[in-house]
Amino acid sequence: MAGRPETEENLTSIYCDEREGGAALADHIADLGHRHVAVVTLRKSESLTSAHRTAATVQALRRRGVEMARVIGRGIGCG
Repeated sequence: MAGRPETEENLTSIYCDEREGGAALADHIADLGHRHVAVVTLRKSESLTSAHRTAATVQALRRRGVEMARVIGRGIGCG
Protein backbone atom coordinates (compact mmCIF):
# COMPACT_ATOMS: atom_id res chain seq x y z
CA MET A 1 0.00 0.00 0.00
CA ALA A 2 1.36 3.42 -0.88
CA GLY A 3 0.18 6.80 0.31
CA ARG A 4 -1.42 5.94 3.63
CA PRO A 5 -0.70 4.03 6.82
CA GLU A 6 -2.21 0.57 6.80
CA THR A 7 -4.10 -0.72 9.81
CA GLU A 8 -3.81 -4.38 8.78
CA GLU A 9 -0.75 -6.03 10.34
CA ASN A 10 -0.12 -8.28 7.34
CA LEU A 11 0.18 -5.38 4.85
CA THR A 12 3.21 -3.18 4.33
CA SER A 13 2.73 0.50 3.54
CA ILE A 14 4.80 3.52 2.59
CA TYR A 15 3.54 6.99 3.47
CA CYS A 16 4.64 10.43 4.60
CA ASP A 17 4.61 11.75 8.14
CA GLU A 18 1.15 13.35 8.20
CA ARG A 19 1.63 14.85 11.66
CA GLU A 20 4.90 16.55 10.72
CA GLY A 21 3.35 17.82 7.49
CA GLY A 22 0.34 19.23 9.33
CA ALA A 23 2.52 21.02 11.86
CA ALA A 24 4.71 22.43 9.07
CA LEU A 25 1.60 23.69 7.27
CA ALA A 26 0.39 25.44 10.42
CA ASP A 27 3.79 27.03 11.00
CA HIS A 28 3.86 28.28 7.41
CA ILE A 29 0.38 29.81 7.76
CA ALA A 30 1.34 31.52 11.02
CA ASP A 31 4.69 32.67 9.59
CA LEU A 32 2.78 34.39 6.77
CA GLY A 33 0.98 36.41 9.43
CA HIS A 34 -2.45 34.79 9.25
CA ARG A 35 -4.27 34.98 12.59
CA HIS A 36 -7.78 33.77 11.62
CA VAL A 37 -8.23 30.66 9.45
CA ALA A 38 -10.82 28.03 8.61
CA VAL A 39 -9.89 24.36 8.99
CA VAL A 40 -11.88 21.71 7.13
CA THR A 41 -11.84 18.39 8.96
CA LEU A 42 -12.88 14.89 7.97
CA ARG A 43 -13.76 12.04 10.27
CA LYS A 44 -11.04 9.42 10.73
CA SER A 45 -13.38 6.86 9.09
CA GLU A 46 -13.47 9.04 5.95
CA SER A 47 -9.74 9.75 5.70
CA LEU A 48 -7.19 8.33 8.10
CA THR A 49 -4.34 10.42 6.67
CA SER A 50 -6.35 13.64 6.69
CA ALA A 51 -7.44 13.06 10.29
CA HIS A 52 -3.83 12.78 11.49
CA ARG A 53 -2.65 15.74 9.41
CA THR A 54 -5.57 17.93 10.51
CA ALA A 55 -5.13 17.09 14.19
CA ALA A 56 -1.47 18.13 14.01
CA THR A 57 -2.39 21.28 12.08
CA VAL A 58 -5.01 22.30 14.65
CA GLN A 59 -2.64 21.62 17.55
CA ALA A 60 0.16 23.68 15.98
CA LEU A 61 -2.20 26.54 15.05
CA ARG A 62 -3.38 26.69 18.66
CA ARG A 63 0.21 26.70 19.86
CA ARG A 64 0.92 29.65 17.54
CA GLY A 65 -2.17 31.57 18.74
CA VAL A 66 -4.06 31.38 15.43
CA GLU A 67 -7.85 31.47 15.78
CA MET A 68 -9.77 28.81 13.87
CA ALA A 69 -13.23 28.22 12.50
CA ARG A 70 -13.61 24.44 12.15
CA VAL A 71 -15.74 23.09 9.33
CA ILE A 72 -16.74 19.42 9.20
CA GLY A 73 -16.27 18.22 5.64
CA ARG A 74 -17.51 15.11 3.90
CA GLY A 75 -15.16 12.57 2.41
CA ILE A 76 -15.11 11.49 -1.22
CA GLY A 77 -17.90 9.05 -1.93
CA CYS A 78 -19.85 9.91 1.20
CA GLY A 79 -22.92 11.00 -0.77
